[in-house]
Amino acid sequence: MRVGMIITTALALAACASKSEQLYQKRDAAKALGESIYRQFGDGPVAGELDKAGAGAAREGHADRGGLLQAMGQFARAVDEVSVKEDCLKLGRGQEVVLLSDKAKAFFGRDDVKKGCRRLAVLKDEIRALERELGQPVTED
Repeated sequence: MRVGMIITTALALAACASKSEQLYQKRDAAKALGESIYRQFGDGPVAGELDKAGAGAAREGHADRGGLLQAMGQFARAVDEVSVKEDCLKLGRGQEVVLLSDKAKAFFGRDDVKKGCRRLAVLKDEIRALERELGQPVTED
């Protein structure tokens, strides 16, 4: 998993960095890891169907309808991404996660994904600790 190598490098650099630099590096590592986990999961079915419908409407000369459908697809994708990241963080912290789709159950059941989710939870906790230490507002997950 390339993300593991990125995180390892970031953590090695963080060992030599100031607390503020460590905070930025950990935030970057958490963001990259969350995005990687979502990319591995892939889009949900709603976003894909809206994209297809929007492209079809645009081909048929209904650019306004096509644009609206594609915008709705982007919104659905953003909601999917937030949901996947939240489920991952809960799983990484050992909290109960209700997974509704077979795709999600299979994905979050994979050992590499569980490991990534645990790493994401640790990073988020380390970020909160550094924020407190630096007197910065503590971010919500």
